[in-house]
Amino acid sequence: QCGRHSVNNLLGKEAYTKSTMTDICYELSDDFINPHKHIFGGDFDINVLMLSLQRNQAVTNWYDRRGGNIKIPTVG
Repeated sequence: QCGRHSVNNLLGKEAYTKSTMTDICYELSDDFINPHKHIFGGDFDINVLMLSLQRNQAVTNWYDRRGGNIKIPTVG
């Protein structure tokens, strides 16, 4: 649930519930055991978090640190 709370805090409102985040999981994959949600809890993967932010006009970028040194752009 930490990811959902983080998204809601970034948006400054209670935009997503566990149910609406789960709906996003099943939009991404209709597998019975969904790869975007932990089977026993409500933990959602980064794909769900990024899509929920993007749907609220937030700009997101994927940075994978396994790819070596990266330069993260800053604002200001």
